[in-house]
Amino acid sequence: MNSRFLLPEDPSLRHAVIDVRSRVRLAMELLPDTWPMDTFIHHNPLNGLEDLSFEEAVRTGESLFKGKGYPGPGKIRESLRSGKIKLLDLEDTFERVLSPSFALGERPPFLPEMTLARFSLAQFLLSPDLPPFAPEPGDPSGFEWWNDLLPGVCRSLEELGRRADKHSLKKGLARFQALLSVEKEGKTFSLPEARTDAKDAVLRIVGLPGEGSTFSEWTDRLFGTHIHAEINSVLSDVAALYLDEGQSFWPTPGRERGFYRLIRERWATRLPALSPHPSMPKLFSMLPSSPEEAILRVLESWAIPRQEWVGLFSREFASLPGWSGAIRWRADEHAEEARLPFSIEPVEWLAIRLALESVMVGDVLSVSLKTGSSRTSLASFMQSNAKEFLLRHWRQDPSLPLSLVQDIDRLAERSLVWGQLNPYWDGVWTRAQNSRSRAFDESTRLAWAVFRAWAFWEPDGSIASWENQAVLDVMRSWDAQVPRERFGIWGLLAMEKNYRDTFLSTLSMSRKGHAALSSSRKETPTKAQLLFCIDVRSEGIRRHLEQLGGYETAGLAGFFGIPIRFKGFGSDHVQVLSPAILSPRHFLAEIHRPYEVGAVRVFFRGRRWLRWLSHLVHEMKNNIVTPYVFVEAIGWMSGLPMFGKTFLPGWYHRLVSRAERMFVPAISTTVLLDKISEKEARETVLSEERGLIRQVLIGKYGKKARSLPQNALEEFRYLVLSGVTRSPENISAETTLGRFLGLSWQEENELVRVLREDYQLRPKRSESRLEELSRMGLTPSEQVAFAETALSLAALHDNFAPLVVFFGHKSTSDNNPYESALDCGACGGQDGSPNARVAASLLNRPSVRAGLEKKGIRIPETTWFLAGVHDTTTDTFTLYDGEDWPVTHEKAIRDLVQDLHQAGLSLAGERLRTFPGSYQKDTEDISARLSARSHDWAEVRPEWGLSGNAAFLVGPRRLTRGVDLGGRVFLQEYEYTLDPSGKLLETLLSGPLVVARWISLEHYFSTIDNDVYGSGSKVSHNVVGRFGVQFGNGGDLRMGLPWQTVFDAGVSRHEPMRLLCVICAPRDKVESVLGGNLALSGPFDRGWAQLVVLDLPSGVFYEYRPGAGWTQWTQGLEKTSGEADSGQPVMERGNTWMA
Repeated sequence: MNSRFLLPEDPSLRHAVIDVRSRVRLAMELLPDTWPMDTFIHHNPLNGLEDLSFEEAVRTGESLFKGKGYPGPGKIRESLRSGKIKLLDLEDTFERVLSPSFALGERPPFLPEMTLARFSLAQFLLSPDLPPFAPEPGDPSGFEWWNDLLPGVCRSLEELGRRADKHSLKKGLARFQALLSVEKEGKTFSLPEARTDAKDAVLRIVGLPGEGSTFSEWTDRLFGTHIHAEINSVLSDVAALYLDEGQSFWPTPGRERGFYRLIRERWATRLPALSPHPSMPKLFSMLPSSPEEAILRVLESWAIPRQEWVGLFSREFASLPGWSGAIRWRADEHAEEARLPFSIEPVEWLAIRLALESVMVGDVLSVSLKTGSSRTSLASFMQSNAKEFLLRHWRQDPSLPLSLVQDIDRLAERSLVWGQLNPYWDGVWTRAQNSRSRAFDESTRLAWAVFRAWAFWEPDGSIASWENQAVLDVMRSWDAQVPRERFGIWGLLAMEKNYRDTFLSTLSMSRKGHAALSSSRKETPTKAQLLFCIDVRSEGIRRHLEQLGGYETAGLAGFFGIPIRFKGFGSDHVQVLSPAILSPRHFLAEIHRPYEVGAVRVFFRGRRWLRWLSHLVHEMKNNIVTPYVFVEAIGWMSGLPMFGKTFLPGWYHRLVSRAERMFVPAISTTVLLDKISEKEARETVLSEERGLIRQVLIGKYGKKARSLPQNALEEFRYLVLSGVTRSPENISAETTLGRFLGLSWQEENELVRVLREDYQLRPKRSESRLEELSRMGLTPSEQVAFAETALSLAALHDNFAPLVVFFGHKSTSDNNPYESALDCGACGGQDGSPNARVAASLLNRPSVRAGLEKKGIRIPETTWFLAGVHDTTTDTFTLYDGEDWPVTHEKAIRDLVQDLHQAGLSLAGERLRTFPGSYQKDTEDISARLSARSHDWAEVRPEWGLSGNAAFLVGPRRLTRGVDLGGRVFLQEYEYTLDPSGKLLETLLSGPLVVARWISLEHYFSTIDNDVYGSGSKVSHNVVGRFGVQFGNGGDLRMGLPWQTVFDAGVSRHEPMRLLCVICAPRDKVESVLGGNLALSGPFDRGWAQLVVLDLPSGVFYEYRPGAGWTQWTQGLEKTSGEADSGQPVMERGNTWMA
């Protein structure tokens, strides 16, 4: 994260600037990266908080991002109704996690069987909570108000499968109402801590700006302004304009000067259109030249001590986490790597935000308080007007009586001169202290809590003769012990327990069944071994292929252990095909086969015409004049695409594809695997640069430039790269190119400028390209190493079938900004077929096979490796490099293609039934309908993607073969007997598991709070700058998954749970691997994922509990190894890890 701003010469200022940069970097670490949409990376939105425990991170996330972190009562009730969890699971979980120190003590006769767990569970499930007590004028006791609550209670009870007799509940409610009479007189409750001295309490209760909130949030809360939202809106707009990658027709001028300098100059002008606030020109014209110094100036004016800088910076960044995450991603050297022309440094973003906030907050405080923004002066002023500040703060309390709220608002509107209205504020303060409404509300809430517990668990119990103060005292003691803030995590634990028990039971039965079958059945010859990505969507297709017979399948990360940078044929950009946690060093390219030279010319000529036509239409649509003529002349032609995409998407797609193939034919290609020499690399760079110059000249000067001599091109290329700007004084002679085309020296200069600035033809670009080419291809040893890794990850060292196929996967959809979220996560959110082609090509090479044989892996001559791709949207398959297939395997390949088609149809039929409103006619209808979904530009849900993922299984396929896992499990092949050192297991837990955990947490938080951690409904999405999505026409970049990915008609499709990792290996091996690497054990220790080990030698399951150790699991009953079923479980600790 190198700054473009030089350090000042003054030593003291230099130290302060460095301090600001380091603290900004620390603050940014709390935010997740926001990847561009074309390479959507599933990630944990609380990734910056993973050093904390899961519960601490959720609390911090609630404070920073204002997002919920646990399933609420509504989600738990939904799961109970659908049978996904049982009431007994919830009760057991609440009983297990409640501390033994909690005790109910005395129990009324009408609640004889009540426990604290049951009492707490009733409060959690029978939501919503009681609203503020609001009786009608003619009903001072509130009986009618109480009765109005009964239908909601009955509905909740019925939803949960409990008895809901409205008549008996009404009688019971009347008895509980009578309990309230004992507190109608006597005690009074006031506003929180209102009886304490206001001057002493105001700073502690209200707080100063910067303490738990930004200055703008503090001002909005106390003065009813909307500064925070206005700042967010302004910064979102300017960031979208500055970072735009070509979506805007008119790009923002001056971006090359940098974000801070550009905004400072723009907002320093007095033109209203360029300045979002009238006071800004004066302040911004006086800002320092560096953003760090601007930050220091604002912090000094606010009197913020250094130890609070990181906290304040974090809250400022978290005000727009999407934009801040995108800025962080670009600042972490990704912008240069992705060749993005513009980026914003975090210090620039923060400096503009603080300067803008300083202006807007300062204006409000100077008008309302006649004081500055310094926290020292604010603290003094608050203590002098303590009662007003406390009442303004408490005005947000929903339980405050309406009359008090109205009085506070009325006085707040008149408080232009503070101090003059103090006698009126004193009167409101006195009324607030003596308010008896909160006393009544407190008693009502207590009675309501006990009534809900009685109605839920023991509606037949008698409640007569308990109308006295003792009952209320018991109520209060119970209620005080209910840890309501823990309800969310306990509900989550119950959901996880239910799935964990179900999955482990299935795994246990499958293992026993496999052992019985393997001892009796005869081995059948294997036709092919099919290697798929561990993606949960591969589980179904693997199951259907295995059911056809003769196929073995295995799962490994979809980049197949080959992290590469890849440039496809005809592509203008390089793809990074590896998990986000890796940074590939090797560069490979797809090239045409030698016999396709003629077709290649047609390909590029046709592509130029199509691009020119697309550019022309874009220009005419967006030009300030031509749209009027354009619509009248050829606007009618838009009718065909609109009609076809809307009503006949499949037909229209086939029509467009055929038309496109007429201009741009399909080209037979191969992947260049061998390393190229330095000489070849330099010749390639020269050829590319000359070709670029020639294409620019043809575009500007037509056919004459086609016959330009090679020496003229080379002479002009040298001039462009030399950096010399020609003028009458330094012109030594005309260039050959200038004479040939008849250009003046001014025209030559303009051409040089265009090539340097618009096409970035500079020495740095040449060096970068040369370095890139030097990394192109693989050395012989690297080829062998990659091949060995691919086979090791698939646990495939011997017994090779005649065909071994690597299947990458991709998706197909139209008008879908989130398309890359449906592609292969292990390939950086992209099509995984290039990695499959590389793996197959390497393993077919005799030299690679010879190298593998030296390592003990012998591949028979009769084995051939294929590469293919599975389209997870349509469940269709494509096989690559057919030109290389041997004649001896043609029949086997034809049989494979037929079986792939059959298995794809079977899986498609399963999947089609999961979509809203779907029905099934026949197999052909299935294929056509899925194809139509993939090309329908109005389809918000082309497929479910990874929604529903729940577990990560590291073990042999034989344990789950033939079992329908519901498309919820990542299946990673692993044979512990082939991994004596445990190195492979360590690799799997540090790579594929991390990707799976990120995917799981992305779906978890997007389901729990889609408005904050997700991206809302696709219906309101707008693409901004070609790199992100906004909700509506502005605002923050959305971070997570859209609503349609995780919900179906208001019911969550994804079950929000932390990932369950099941490792099938000896427990001591797992302990050894985890104990030696805190990066691997940390997520389990801190509760970010669940861990279970299936100790294969003994067949025993062990569940790991953070802070407690290992517990044996047996068919839903946890016990210590060797313990009798009748006893209580005794926690067993590990030997090395967590000992």
